[in-house]
Amino acid sequence: MLEVWLKEKPGSALMDAWRKYARAIYEELTEEERALMRISIVGRAREVAEAAGGLLGVGSISPKEKAVLKELEKVFS
Repeated sequence: MLEVWLKEKPGSALMDAWRKYARAIYEELTEEERALMRISIVGRAREVAEAAGGLLGVGSISPKEKAVLKELEKVFS
C-alpha cells in the first residue's frame, strides 16, 4: 500500500478516514501514551521531510511539507 501511495497520492477521503481513525485511537490513550504516539508519528514524519530535501539542513522542509506536518499535528492535539 505504501508503494502505491508513493506513486500516487492518497485521495482526500482516505486521508480523512485516517485522521478519524488516528484520533479515535488517540482519545483512548493515557496522557503518556498520547505523548509517545504524537512524538512517534509527527516526529518520524518531520524526519522524513527533513531528509527529503535541503542542503545541510537549510530549507530542508518545503512549505507544502510544513502544511502537511501542521495538519498531522492537529490530529494529535
